[in-house]
Amino acid sequence: MQEPIETVAIVALTNDSVLLIKHTEGADHLLHVYGLPAGRVDEGETFEQAGYREFEEETGMKAKTLLLSPKDYIAEIPRKDGTKKLFHMTVFLCTEWEGTLRESQEGVPQWRAYEELHSLSLLPNVDKAIADAKALLFAPK
Repeated sequence: MQEPIETVAIVALTNDSVLLIKHTEGADHLLHVYGLPAGRVDEGETFEQAGYREFEEETGMKAKTLLLSPKDYIAEIPRKDGTKKLFHMTVFLCTEWEGTLRESQEGVPQWRAYEELHSLSLLPNVDKAIADAKALLFAPK
């Protein structure tokens, strides 16, 4: 079995929506599939550093604080070239950011309402990561 590629993903939430990336031609993922702001952890970089970097690269905004989620995920993800790669996703939660959304080479960031997620083509585990983040952040006190 192949070693999973280490990645970070950031779940940025409001009371009624989540920030997703719609993948475009520049991404290795399948076209028009939605994912979280995410990417690989570079050599010499901590997971937290990768989270801040990837959030800014993919959204144009700066995360003010990232909170490590107690849940992580592993999935085989299909690529445009027809292959599948195994990814381990460490998840951070983000509830405060600054700046304005901007497109990257790989995708278009979009705020999407929770109730429309079921109708979108999502990468594996994105729905689980969002549900787990909502449960953590919006649980009754």
